[in-house]
Amino acid sequence: MTATTADVDGRRQRAARSRDAVLDAILDLLGEGNMRPGADEIAERAGVSPRTVFRHFADFEELFAAAADRQGERIAHLFTGPPPASVDELVEHRAALYEAIAPVRRAGLRHAPFHAALRTRLDGVHRALRRQLATAFGARGDALDALDAATSWAAWDTLRSEQQLSAARARRVMALVVTSILEKET
Repeated sequence: MTATTADVDGRRQRAARSRDAVLDAILDLLGEGNMRPGADEIAERAGVSPRTVFRHFADFEELFAAAADRQGERIAHLFTGPPPASVDELVEHRAALYEAIAPVRRAGLRHAPFHAALRTRLDGVHRALRRQLATAFGARGDALDALDAATSWAAWDTLRSEQQLSAARARRVMALVVTSILEKET
């Protein structure tokens, strides 16, 4: 008996749904603060068997790379539109981005040294955000380096996690630092 086109298409659709469920499951677990979800936890959350996880992904390296791509899809809307035209727009953009990615970003940074594909994706986001600063403010050299540091994920995470500032206060502090850098350059 041969499989009909409808049977094959149905299997492909089910496979795509289970693959998507696995990716959503790992991102949700990371987002909830589980920094090292295992295959059993991911499978349970996705509603699939642990074997299915590795039917779609050869290993955790491939799973993390695909999860990073899925996270990119989830936050793509934060990278559309023109570059920020003011300090306030820049800070609002960075705050929205960093608040949206916080738990997954923390987990990504923790896993990046062990997963080259994940590190590559994190580096790509950093380069894009740095280019945004250069484009928006014409920053170069030391000024660009200072703006990059002041508006980085690390700076935001320090303000929110270590200093335990509210998001509103962290935005004000970031805006103050960015304004100071730009004023010094003019």
